[in-house]
Amino acid sequence: LAMLQERAFNGAELQMFAHGLISAMLFMVCGILQHSVGTRRIGDLGGVASVLPRLSALTVFAFFASVGLPGLLGFIPELQVFLGAFSANKLSMIVTAAYYLWALERAYFGQPSTDLIEKKPHDLQWFQTLPLLVLGLLVLLLGVYPAPVTDMIAQSTGYIIDLLGGVS
Repeated sequence: LAMLQERAFNGAELQMFAHGLISAMLFMVCGILQHSVGTRRIGDLGGVASVLPRLSALTVFAFFASVGLPGLLGFIPELQVFLGAFSANKLSMIVTAAYYLWALERAYFGQPSTDLIEKKPHDLQWFQTLPLLVLGLLVLLLGVYPAPVTDMIAQSTGYIIDLLGGVS
């Protein structure tokens, strides 16, 4: 944003929008996991995917959207900011992706822990699945075709940059 370049500014605004949708998914899956299993501590989990497959699939989707996998809404703003600023904090992107993959591997994959099996957790109910699917569908559709959001953002960006004395 500080560079006041239109592409970076548009990317930053789209990033805020994408962050709202993706963070909602991440908080929901975390809350559902806590409710079903009784913990969110990665060290106490293991093999969640074999016990809670629907929750795990939506968690993986949300994680991939958050790290900016192409085709999902998180990718486009990351790319716009990167291209607009001509540089990005690559270390931050690498650390974030590494942490997500580490957390997925530790908590969701591998052999289920005996504590997890003994708790007999329940997978997603319809009233938990529906909002996650709506958010996921928006993340996917706007990742493939972001024009409805980017067109609205672009209408105001030039005006804001001009007010701030930047180059549009």
